[in-house]
Amino acid sequence: MIQLRAHVATGFSELPESARALIAAAPAYDLTLPWLETLARHTLVAGERLELLWLSEGKDGNAIAVLPLVRSSHGATSARGRTLRAHANYYSNCFAPVCAAGVDRSAVAAALAESLVGELGSWDSLDLNPMDPQDPLFDALERTLGASACFVQRYFRFGNWYLEVGGRSYADYLGSLPSRLQNTLKRKAKKLDQLGPVRYELVQAADAVDAGMTAYEAVYARSWKQGVEGYPPFLRDIAHEFAHRGWLRLGVLWIGERATAAQLWFVYDRTASIFKLAYDPEYTEHSVGSLLTAHLMHHVIDADHVRIVDYLSGDDAYKRDWMSARRERWGLRAYRLRSVAGLAGAARSVAGSLARRGLSAVRRTGWRSAS
Repeated sequence: MIQLRAHVATGFSELPESARALIAAAPAYDLTLPWLETLARHTLVAGERLELLWLSEGKDGNAIAVLPLVRSSHGATSARGRTLRAHANYYSNCFAPVCAAGVDRSAVAAALAESLVGELGSWDSLDLNPMDPQDPLFDALERTLGASACFVQRYFRFGNWYLEVGGRSYADYLGSLPSRLQNTLKRKAKKLDQLGPVRYELVQAADAVDAGMTAYEAVYARSWKQGVEGYPPFLRDIAHEFAHRGWLRLGVLWIGERATAAQLWFVYDRTASIFKLAYDPEYTEHSVGSLLTAHLMHHVIDADHVRIVDYLSGDDAYKRDWMSARRERWGLRAYRLRSVAGLAGAARSVAGSLARRGLSAVRRTGWRSAS
């Protein structure tokens, strides 16, 4: 039996070439090296640092798994204490270890879980999300942490709607959509031409990214989402990074000289991910967002020949019309019960859970009069 050995690096440049190669061939765009490096550059704050846990076969063997984490120290007087979390945020769709092909994922998961309470054990709270609850690491972490004097809590993060293309053409896919949506697309496309010259732009080349992102930002500033974007420079940088690798699909719907809808999609490993959407509310009745979605669907299905189209996070009702299946993303929190900060965190977590359950029960049964 091969012995797995754990190592820790504090930056991607410190990883051996075999570990960097694993990340370079990651199964999802948000586990690739350009994504992780750009995320670190734009979202880490003072007091946070990368901590990259990787496994090798024996002492000097090649890397077979990498788990990117972030360590925070909130100071001796902080109730939060020392935290360790996934190197991910609300831009991320699924966090997981990047593993070499053909490895025993259950064995890797067990080794990573043991390392989190061993080599990386100097933490008070741990938070890993968003994760696939079907991934072996999820159950292995829950078991190992629970057996290591930790309070462990799993929690729901979001629903994830996606489409299995199944080798269909766009015409076949379009014919499978609800008749209501099909009719809307036909009617609105005809009426749109009455507003002026209509142009669909698809930005893929690196030298067109800045102009495309400027159009996206202009639409976003007028949209219902104005003021809620956390890291605008991150979006522009990741668009550049992905365009250089051929992964960017940035769509813009123009009416005359006005950008009325814009969407950031990524195509990686035959999966098209719908990352960001925005439209001008002045054109809501013209369904410019839906028309642009249909245009990009046509491209990724018939030109990119993707296997999956992923609507990423959220159970928005409109996603059911476009997608064919749903899965869930969950998180794991753990608190060390032998530390004051960990014990306090566990108490807050339990109190929060009880409060949410009580509120849910009240909503189900309704307020009852005390008389």
